Amino acid sequence: ASSEYAQRVRELRITGAQVSAISNDAVGQMTLDLDDSLRRLRLVGLALGLIGALAAIAMAVLLRRTAAKQAKQFGTLVHQSSDLITVIDPEGTVRYQSASVEQVLTIPASKLVGSNLCNLIHPEDVPRALALWADLAQRPHATGRVEYRLRSGDGSWLHVESAATNLLLDPTVGGLVLNTRDITERHEVEEAIKKLQIERGQLLDRTVQATEQERKRIAVELHDGPVQRLTALDLK
Repeated sequence: ASSEYAQRVRELRITGAQVSAISNDAVGQMTLDLDDSLRRLRLVGLALGLIGALAAIAMAVLLRRTAAKQAKQFGTLVHQSSDLITVIDPEGTVRYQSASVEQVLTIPASKLVGSNLCNLIHPEDVPRALALWADLAQRPHATGRVEYRLRSGDGSWLHVESAATNLLLDPTVGGLVLNTRDITERHEVEEAIKKLQIERGQLLDRTVQATEQERKRIAVELHDGPVQRLTALDLK
């Protein structure tokens, strides 16, 4: 009986050792599998990070190229436009002047930057322009229009109209933006129409006066003629 008991104890110890060995192997394998999974996750995270960084860089490059292209297109449009784009402070000091000023006023843009625009405006029109600029300066993003005369490089006066916008609070602009257009031809046409209207009115007045004088003359003849004939008959 004791030998049988000893045999069973031995078998139990062997079984326990086998279970322990299997458990240790299983735990070791699980640890290896976990380490491998963590390694794979790290690699996936690293790959995703690289992809994200590359995507961010590509997006930044694309945005920069797009912005540069748009800036180039805007610069080309401004350069070729017949309108004058001017940035001034509320007192009229020029901070930026588009190159189109050379075509319109025959004055280099570099000569205007830093000068006061009022020096080119007709003295009679300066108060009107300053009043608009001062008013707009008190109202962010407000717009307004004003007509005045600008002296060109040859000394002649051009009639212009400026659409002004207050962008003083915009850090990329920091001033009043003037979009100025030459309206000399339009002004001359308007003046010619006014002159024709005045001349037509004067002609109408002269016609009415002549008609009234003729009416009075005819009335006198109709009245005085029969009276004179009756008087002559009475005398006979």
